[in-house]
Amino acid sequence: LLDSRASFWTGTSGAVTDDNGEYQLVGVRAGEYGVVAAAPGYAPSDPQADRVTMDEVGGTQTVDVSISAAGMVKGTIKDAEGEPVVGVRVRVAQRAEVQEGTNGRRGGRGRGPSMTMRMLESTRAVVAMTDTKGTYTLKGVGAGRWVVVAEGDEGGMVRTESEPFKLSAGESEEIDLTMVAGGALSGRVVDERGQPISGARVRVGQIDPQQARQVYLSGWRADRALDPKIYTSDSDGKFRVEGLSPGTTLVKVEAKEYVTFYKRNLRVQAGGN
Repeated sequence: LLDSRASFWTGTSGAVTDDNGEYQLVGVRAGEYGVVAAAPGYAPSDPQADRVTMDEVGGTQTVDVSISAAGMVKGTIKDAEGEPVVGVRVRVAQRAEVQEGTNGRRGGRGRGPSMTMRMLESTRAVVAMTDTKGTYTLKGVGAGRWVVVAEGDEGGMVRTESEPFKLSAGESEEIDLTMVAGGALSGRVVDERGQPISGARVRVGQIDPQQARQVYLSGWRADRALDPKIYTSDSDGKFRVEGLSPGTTLVKVEAKEYVTFYKRNLRVQAGGN
């Protein structure tokens, strides 16, 4: 493929293919790499599919890479009343990322891909923002099985994802989503005398009803359900968390020289406080 660009994730500028579609990357250090190729009108290749290990003693490795015609995903994001949601960040994600990655499972961390692989995957990232009509267009999407993820508006909407769908090379798919208003959780952190604790670290996450009813839930399991984002209590001990998904919510509070506190029987409703 003429004028495609192939690169390792090394911070180098990569290489451009010649008239025969051949490329050469020189000065690559020892280690394991993913090779990424991209060209106008084509979707970037999958760095996890084209892996290579470079030896300490040097040498030459041959990696042939295939890229397919870019597909497109478009649609409209609306709220529960049918009004367009403006300024939402929309992207496509592999189903495995949604289930396992920190960007995926709602209210939970899970054990996602390594930082290196997330960096490699970012070379394939396709992101768009909804316009004033709530519409979005994602161009350059590769063939595969995807979900559409909408997140990050200013109105506290809950992160939403589509059902999985298959996109073939060069195809176009229309995916519409409905986002619901997130709930809010506010509270006050105090000591045994009722005095406010400033600077307490607050984290929240979702658990299923069965976990909420369990007599004992280990700290390890509870921590796996928590979102990585940390909120801090103010000088009056107050905190507020917005944009929470409806459901049973777990709260963890930590403060220096105090016993860690968990609460797991809170119910958050859409748009509620």
